[in-house]
Amino acid sequence: MSFSNNKDLARIAKDRNIQKYVYNKFEDIAPIASGAFGTVNRAYSKDLEKHVALKCLHNTNSNNFYKIFMNELQNYNAVNHHKNIIKFYGVSIDYSTERCYLVLQYAKDNDLRTFLRNNFKNLDWETKIKMAQDITNGLCYMHEANIVHRDLHSKNVLVHEEKLLITDLGLSQPLESNSNSMAGGMFAYSDPEYIRNPIMYKRSKASDIYSLGVLFWELSSGIPPFDNLKSLEILEMVKSGLREAPINGTPEDYIKIYSNAWKDNSKQRPTIEDIRGSLKNIQLENIYNNSNENNENNHYVQIEVYANNQLNKFKPMKSYDRDSMSMMSIESNNQISLGTSISLSNLGITVLGNHGESSTLSLNSSDQEYLNNELKKYGYNVFENLEEIGENVHNATIMNGETKVTLKSIVVNSMELFVNELKKHLKVKPHGNIMKFYGISQKDLNSRNYILVLECSNGETLRNYLKSNFEKLKWSDKLKLAQQIAKAIKHFHSSDIIHGDMNSENILIHNDTIKISNFGISKLVIEPSIDLLNSLGLIEYSDPMLLEAKGKFNRTKASDIYSVGILLWEISSGIIPYDSLESRLQNEKNPKEIKEIIDNAKEAKDESKAKEAKNKIKEKEEFDLISYIIKGNREIPIQGTSQNYVKIYQDCWNQNPDQRPDIEKVIQDLEHVEIIFESIENFKKYRKCKECQQANTGLKWCNSCNSKRFQEEFHKWTSDDKEIDVFIQQIQLMTNNYEEVIEWIPFDRLKNVVYFAKGGFSTIYKALWLDGYIDSWNYKEKNWKRKSQRKYVCLKSLYNSTNKNKFLQEIKTQLKFRGKGVIAIYGITKDPIKNEYMMVMQYARYGTLRKMLNNNFEKLSWIQKTRILYYISNGLANIHEAGLMHCDIHPGNIVNESLTSPYITDFGLCIPVSENDPKKIFGIIPYMAPETLNRGGYTQASDIYTFGMIMLEVFTSYPPYYNIPHDETLVMDICQGLKPEIKCEIPQFLKEIMEKCWNFDPSNRPIAKELETQLKLYTDDHNSEINKQIDKVNEANDSNKNFIQYDPNKMHPKQYNK
Repeated sequence: MSFSNNKDLARIAKDRNIQKYVYNKFEDIAPIASGAFGTVNRAYSKDLEKHVALKCLHNTNSNNFYKIFMNELQNYNAVNHHKNIIKFYGVSIDYSTERCYLVLQYAKDNDLRTFLRNNFKNLDWETKIKMAQDITNGLCYMHEANIVHRDLHSKNVLVHEEKLLITDLGLSQPLESNSNSMAGGMFAYSDPEYIRNPIMYKRSKASDIYSLGVLFWELSSGIPPFDNLKSLEILEMVKSGLREAPINGTPEDYIKIYSNAWKDNSKQRPTIEDIRGSLKNIQLENIYNNSNENNENNHYVQIEVYANNQLNKFKPMKSYDRDSMSMMSIESNNQISLGTSISLSNLGITVLGNHGESSTLSLNSSDQEYLNNELKKYGYNVFENLEEIGENVHNATIMNGETKVTLKSIVVNSMELFVNELKKHLKVKPHGNIMKFYGISQKDLNSRNYILVLECSNGETLRNYLKSNFEKLKWSDKLKLAQQIAKAIKHFHSSDIIHGDMNSENILIHNDTIKISNFGISKLVIEPSIDLLNSLGLIEYSDPMLLEAKGKFNRTKASDIYSVGILLWEISSGIIPYDSLESRLQNEKNPKEIKEIIDNAKEAKDESKAKEAKNKIKEKEEFDLISYIIKGNREIPIQGTSQNYVKIYQDCWNQNPDQRPDIEKVIQDLEHVEIIFESIENFKKYRKCKECQQANTGLKWCNSCNSKRFQEEFHKWTSDDKEIDVFIQQIQLMTNNYEEVIEWIPFDRLKNVVYFAKGGFSTIYKALWLDGYIDSWNYKEKNWKRKSQRKYVCLKSLYNSTNKNKFLQEIKTQLKFRGKGVIAIYGITKDPIKNEYMMVMQYARYGTLRKMLNNNFEKLSWIQKTRILYYISNGLANIHEAGLMHCDIHPGNIVNESLTSPYITDFGLCIPVSENDPKKIFGIIPYMAPETLNRGGYTQASDIYTFGMIMLEVFTSYPPYYNIPHDETLVMDICQGLKPEIKCEIPQFLKEIMEKCWNFDPSNRPIAKELETQLKLYTDDHNSEINKQIDKVNEANDSNKNFIQYDPNKMHPKQYNK
């Protein structure tokens, strides 16, 4: 739509007597600025005999941009007679490009942000107050006209001849407007209530007041708010209540003005008239000065903590790139109290009381910078529903009960050690067998008690788990526990982190999964009267070198290996190591001393003496145990334990650290034990091979015999590419069952090859495979027995299959998961005409998940929908447990063999967790996590976010954001926290799982294994409570006449078409 022919523009110009200027009369046109919606040029107007600014939109053919342009034109015209609002002269049209321009006053001294950067040192406080009054007067004139600016920030305020002028009214709206558009707004200046709920919250005059408060702070500092931070980081900080703190030398009256203006609760903010009056009566004599600041350039991140517990609804956030944090409390009478503050210039180390008394535990600047950039800090008031689950340990909820956490209280005596341990937490990337660390908190700011905020576990310690369940555990279960512990330690060691305190009380069982906690922090939970025993951790698991060297030996990775050895023995026995006094003292010569202590304890009537006697017993036992271990004594292997397993833990607990294996060797050896156990299980399950009489490795499959058969046939085929030949041959030699087989498939054995679909990186064809896939060896016919002869298969041709490494890696990755929720791959072929190599894969007759939902949604019950999602989560859990991320899951990359049999496919972007590269971002926007869109890269948590979107689609039939363009605006909105519309009622138990997957904070999303476990509970129809919820939802949806199944023909033209 061109502006030159637009009737609305002509009508408005005529009705409002808006001047039109001939575009060709402008001279010396040159660009001077570009914003979110438009470009501004400077030009000389012959008619006005002065320089003017010409503003046009980036996209004049967009209805949305056209609406903004018309808004701006009308708003300028409505407030065109105030000295602190940019003057509007009229409009002009460049007929050669059909672009329309606003003709505006030219401000020669640039925008306020640039002006402050260049001139701040020359500004006195009288000038700054005058500048604040200019902005206030302009905004007051707008509010009197019932116009809300909605995008007030230092780039939308211009400086011209010592006056400040408000500009850029494109997003401004009449107060009665119902618009709650997501567009526009710099996060640092945006109303936090709008950020938290951009869909429902309508920006008002109070939103402008908030922006004005931030602008006033910027005038006082000369620095943009939250400078040098990413947009998403700023958004999260504002959303959670974080504000900049006062600058030394600022009048206290001025601080009070902007602090009231940026209050979190919009109803508590003053009006523009109130602010104008306060500025007139400001006293410049009382100057704010925080003596703890080292220089005037130090500035703070400030948290408003309300007496009415408003922070309960805030999301805990990181503190970014700041030297310190100041806590500003709002008293019940709304007066600001600056008396009690905690300066985090050293990570919350310098504690100031009302009288300025301090207790300082200093850190170096690198520690300070590292932790200020990385560490999340929670106000204690955000925690609700505290439940004591152990000594100094509580479970709690945050964010109005949406997120459960575990709080562990510790006493910190060495800040340096504490910071080092926090660094370990922050350094560890997410892992399925390690408890997530969220951040820290303090209940009493004047104490050395800190609270670690950790992932909440719904299970028990490994020690208690073994005690309660040992008799039920099979050896395969025990081995799984051992392997998970080893993999977690490998994750630590690969990051050069030593756990330092591995024991069965620091390992939790969460949804049948090992979760390691307390890596290193526990040794800080000590009182000032520290002694050797307290510093060791649990003696039973401590490296003998630590016990013998008495503080002269530092923990190493080998110390963790020793602890792993003890844990492996404990898993094999179900017994606490060295649990009986007899076993501890069996090599000691004379137990008389112990007997005397016990007798004294029995006879003691005084409670303190009895306690002292018991402590002596305990101390004696501990020193005897140390002596026992130092001499090389260990627990005795349990009868019935595999000798290979025994050798692993005995190697781990070797007295000499240099002779212990590394964690890679432990994992390899445990896998070998698994093979032995599998061989025993295979013998029971798959019976003996008819030929070699050894246990089959799979159903009707013997690796030893079949690998020889494959090798004998290598000379009968070739792909005409040596690398591909070797790739296929190596896989065939290692195959343990038919599901792991791939083969070279001659193209002439594929008939009726037709185009089927096109994806982002490949083309899919459908073909009839005459031979079918290998199933087993036919002993009678002496050839391969095959299944699914003359069945359809899919051929996947990459756009650039000449990139062999990528092509073969995708095959190798996908092959790992055949039979595990992932589409089967049968082999490789080559189209001789197109000279393209192709993967030959299973054909899913129902097509993509999106296609299946289009055709069958109304047939699906809630149980069937849940089964679909359970099988997808099963495939995703298998991928994640292998240390991979899919990175491109969406309903076009999931295919259905039947209504409830989905398979994950397309592993072209699948990568190991360790290879995350934020610069390489691909995907379909609605299914991409906000942190990925914000260049945070992919993680397994990003896959979980995507799974949440797939849940929505399966439950409602509607793709996320089906009715809006999938463009940069949607990217911005998702990064601001936008969530898709839920079109129908969903059973609460399923809705909760879905919304947890959408959590804006990746660390608060469930892992894939948890999803699989939870969804499995709801895959049958025998649960009466579930059936009640389903019946209630079905009744509500049946009565909702507005809900109809998604129609793909009505999707937005700029939506991705799956």
